[in-house]
Amino acid sequence: MKHITLLAAMAVSLGATAQRDVGTVEHMNVHLPHVSADRAPTDTLVPPGISDPGASYQLSGVTLGGYVTGSNGYGDLAKVQVFSSTGDVFVEEMIMAFGAKNDNGSPNAILHARVYTLDGPGTATTGDVTNAPNSVLGNVDLAISECDTAGLTIVAFDPPVAVSGNFGAGIDVSGLGDGVYIGLVHSTSEGPGSVVDNTWEQWSDGSWMTLSEAWPLTFDMAIYAVIGDGVAGINDLGAVNNMRMSFLGSNPASNSVVVAYEMLQSADARLTVLDGKGAKVIDQQLGRTAVGQHQTTLDVSSFANGTYYVTLFANGNPLTKKLVVQH
Repeated sequence: MKHITLLAAMAVSLGATAQRDVGTVEHMNVHLPHVSADRAPTDTLVPPGISDPGASYQLSGVTLGGYVTGSNGYGDLAKVQVFSSTGDVFVEEMIMAFGAKNDNGSPNAILHARVYTLDGPGTATTGDVTNAPNSVLGNVDLAISECDTAGLTIVAFDPPVAVSGNFGAGIDVSGLGDGVYIGLVHSTSEGPGSVVDNTWEQWSDGSWMTLSEAWPLTFDMAIYAVIGDGVAGINDLGAVNNMRMSFLGSNPASNSVVVAYEMLQSADARLTVLDGKGAKVIDQQLGRTAVGQHQTTLDVSSFANGTYYVTLFANGNPLTKKLVVQH
């Protein structure tokens, strides 16, 4: 059964100057750009800070800057964010930030939230590779009308998707139809990053290309995979993005919860908590964190009953888990 939650969050004001307008995007002063023979950064939806690679803006407590991209005039079929995983994990939900959309009179046009294996052919800056998105492990269909451009869109996989090793989480937009567009929020920086195959797009011919290959930019998409572990201890968990995280004690929690986390590599760490409306209720800088196991306690005694999303960042890479508060 499909379960879609829209979280109201801080609205993002985006704008762009296009060579030729092909339709005003819903809710925002963004226009889809001119379709040219050459792929260039201006062929995506862009916010005003595009001329400043260091510019950023806030969306529900997550600092993002740079491009908004998704379906576009090239007929791209899918966008996928890579998560590095060791061991077995379960993907319970996907959280996505859409920056803009235009349903072109078709609010029931369908896109797909999907979890992928990463064992397919593709092209990265390093050349032809075999770790592109491939088989679909989990799928949730949602109408473009259900995608929130003023906050976060959450889809639940029922049952959770079992993943072993690295995996991809993203959207397939191949069924949206002509003139129907949607844009995912990205963070970007100029030049390819140290991980050149961290984000992928599927072109109209079905081939997969890393975004750092398609553009001279490093992309990270506003896609978060929510990992479930039940009541497993931290030593029993698979690792995602070189870290593990577990809640010690009861989940649902009533007064406090101990977050146990393990770093497989030393990293600058940060812990955030979003409530059920997408508002950031905790933002805790953990500082430079050494390899090994650590703990921090969250006071939830004043929190309203409901679902919260706890995200541990290691050098900016996320690991998100769901916490329920019940007094």
